[in-house]
Amino acid sequence: MKKISFFLNCAASAMFAIALTSCEAVKDNPGTGFDPSLKDVTIQSGDTLAPIYKKLAATTNDIIIEIPAGVDTVYTGKIELTPGQTFTLVGDEKNPPVVVPTASMKFGNTFTIKNVIFDCSEFPNHLLMMTKGNAADESLKVESGQYVIKTPVVIENVVAKGLTKAFFYDNGAPYAFEEFTINNCIVGYKAQGNLVLNFAASMAINFSIVNSTFYAEDKTKSTANFIGLSGKRPWQITGYEDKEGLFICSFNTFANIAYKKQFFNTNTLKGQNKYKYAVANNIFYNCSNKKIYGNMTNNKNQVFAANNVYLWDGEFFAEPNYNGDEGVKIDPKFKAPEEGNFMPTEKFFLFHKPAIGDPRWDPLVRN
Repeated sequence: MKKISFFLNCAASAMFAIALTSCEAVKDNPGTGFDPSLKDVTIQSGDTLAPIYKKLAATTNDIIIEIPAGVDTVYTGKIELTPGQTFTLVGDEKNPPVVVPTASMKFGNTFTIKNVIFDCSEFPNHLLMMTKGNAADESLKVESGQYVIKTPVVIENVVAKGLTKAFFYDNGAPYAFEEFTINNCIVGYKAQGNLVLNFAASMAINFSIVNSTFYAEDKTKSTANFIGLSGKRPWQITGYEDKEGLFICSFNTFANIAYKKQFFNTNTLKGQNKYKYAVANNIFYNCSNKKIYGNMTNNKNQVFAANNVYLWDGEFFAEPNYNGDEGVKIDPKFKAPEEGNFMPTEKFFLFHKPAIGDPRWDPLVRN
């Protein structure tokens, strides 16, 4: 497995190493824990998933819905998990089914979503949410007040287009995710007027966004932050007192997201040197008003950044005082961004190894 290792001196005089799995390695290791032999139901085109969920929930707390190859379109219906239930939704890898959300999908424990295409063009609400209040799983609650989810949350090979509200929202409930990973996804907005990833009261202790594309069709309608992370610091959570936190953001393309807002908003973690950031090989195009890192850190966090493109309204920018990264000052010249095609046409990016931006747009990967 290929790895890219980053070493830097932190402000507190200690040295730490961050190992970022490369785009090729992540593809070789889906990491969902899904057993394809678990075929609990038969699903046909046009079905609604909610009755299937209820049928499975009558016999098991580990809900696994596998949508087989050949199924074109299904509808979610109301899927709201009850305490003790975990959820997996998996489509065919080569021909992912279209899932039309008719209600927000709500989880109270770990969940895996893999190989599906969400058509959100007529959906006005948050897509993936957590439960709260009486629907929350009290068995997960620790003394510090968080609902701790130890099993990794994985969102992989998912396309969601036409969004207007959050791709993920914790529903204002105090969860703590030991691992939260978004890999190989495309998330597109008609109008990004809400946070894309809203951890309003939660904490992602190990948080990874890799090999993915996030975009808004119209930058002028991109009026909210990209990430909000506002839960308790990892080392303040019962059972994690000796832990640190890590945000990995690598091999992604961001376009017209948080145009004049903040890429990563966190008053909780800003200035905390026990939470580390590794941001490498991304393209930031019309994002965050020329300020990617300023709201992550005040130079007390440990930040490593390298090989990123920072381009805002045709102007290159960088924030080397936060991380030393001067940026790659080459315009990718996307092929057809208005159509959701972010393949660079500038030769520097074509066949560049390792990739800069979401590797799906590299012709070698696509072909």
